[in-house]
Amino acid sequence: MAFSEEILDRIFDTARPIFGQEGYGAVLRGVNMEGPFIARERKGAQKEEDILPPDFPLFQRFYEESGGIVRLVDVAPEQPGGLDFVEKASQLCTVSIAHTTADYDTASAAFRAGARQVTHLFNAMPPFTHRAPGVVGAAFDSDCKVELICDGVHIHPSVVRAVFQLFGAGRVILISDSLRATG
Repeated sequence: MAFSEEILDRIFDTARPIFGQEGYGAVLRGVNMEGPFIARERKGAQKEEDILPPDFPLFQRFYEESGGIVRLVDVAPEQPGGLDFVEKASQLCTVSIAHTTADYDTASAAFRAGARQVTHLFNAMPPFTHRAPGVVGAAFDSDCKVELICDGVHIHPSVVRAVFQLFGAGRVILISDSLRATG
């Protein structure tokens, strides 16, 4: 989630020593930073006051503070500095396009700059239409992977089937998009 720098610092301080620890149930394999480098216009459940423009030096500090266990960082590439952020952050971890107002050309540029994934395809992004294919169309034209929320609420079952036909099973990542608060 998008949190304040103070909370993110605490998260990394907590995650670093338990990374990869076996024998206690779930094993932390890495950190997914869905925020704070996203677009306010497509924030979804993220707190607007914690959203920041893409800031590679800040991300690099978080990455180093975590001990290098950040595996995924989301970014809205149309935001000022977004493409530069993608280019640099993609050298450290997977960069995913998310919570974005990006059009097809901007998303395509982000894939050329190093983005390799799309977070919750169709959600928190412009719609896929016949004249403005947006992030969905740019993802199809790239070799990236796409996350898909198959809960019957976020995406219609027909669209789920279409995504598997368009992208192929090897490029689709099924996610829940659910937090502990949902049970």
